[in-house]
Amino acid sequence: MWIVKYNLSSDAYELIYLFNVCNILYSYSCSGKFSWEHVLKHIALRKKYVTLYASLLNSDSGQLVIDNKEIDNLDRELDIEVIIQWRYSL
Repeated sequence: MWIVKYNLSSDAYELIYLFNVCNILYSYSCSGKFSWEHVLKHIALRKKYVTLYASLLNSDSGQLVIDNKEIDNLDRELDIEVIIQWRYSL
């Protein structure tokens, strides 16, 4: 198998990634495997989770208890693969 390495900027890789994600989402939505409401729900969940997790990392110990409860509730709702991906994106 041939592996070709390109000298692309990080912006180019991000555009390629976003292009692929959009195509995958479009193909799934056309096949009826999940709806756009499902996608919008997960976008809102990701935004909430990433915001809470970032504030948890940057906060003092007094606020940790409140943020941990909200993050624990989201952790129960989400798959571990999704959580890892979202935490890695910070």
